[in-house]
Amino acid sequence: MVYIVGLGNPLPTYEDTRHNVGQALCTVAIEAWHLDRWHDDSYRRTLISEGMLGEIPVVFILPQTYMNESGGVFRTIPPDELKDVIVVHDDIDLPIGTFRIVHDRGTGGHNGLESIVTALGTEDFTRVKIGISPRDTEGEMRKPNADEVGAFVLRTFTKHEKELLAELFPRVLLALETIVRDGYEHAMNQYN
Repeated sequence: MVYIVGLGNPLPTYEDTRHNVGQALCTVAIEAWHLDRWHDDSYRRTLISEGMLGEIPVVFILPQTYMNESGGVFRTIPPDELKDVIVVHDDIDLPIGTFRIVHDRGTGGHNGLESIVTALGTEDFTRVKIGISPRDTEGEMRKPNADEVGAFVLRTFTKHEKELLAELFPRVLLALETIVRDGYEHAMNQYN
């Protein structure tokens, strides 16, 4: 069983914000992979979609808690099933239109990841980081200042940025499928 967790905030107000790009990617994935529609799991405080990718059972999870409480979803998953966890999330250290696969790395101050590491007691899981920082007219990334990050991640994407994400998502889906089928190391070699 592979668990794929898309990070974000739960209310419709946050749906199109930068912080919710992980949830957006997971919604695209369940449609592309023809999995079950989201159903509410009030016990776990999540939305769940289950199905098969070939012969591999996958469970997509969207926490319905605020970002800094994302780790709570793991309390109801048996510990022996937690070895195959993939977390999809936003990353201000990457420009829009890019992504990176990492494994067993620090949180970079991301509150959702901090919560997950606390819940799991380890950083030994795979992450798909989707860039959310804009580029200037010369193509250089314009990362927000430290005191602006909180407001920045709750802003919506511009029309052009949404177009960049629409172009990026099919490639991220292929990478995610590679992680599930062949493991994170193979996917990192192919996509990073």
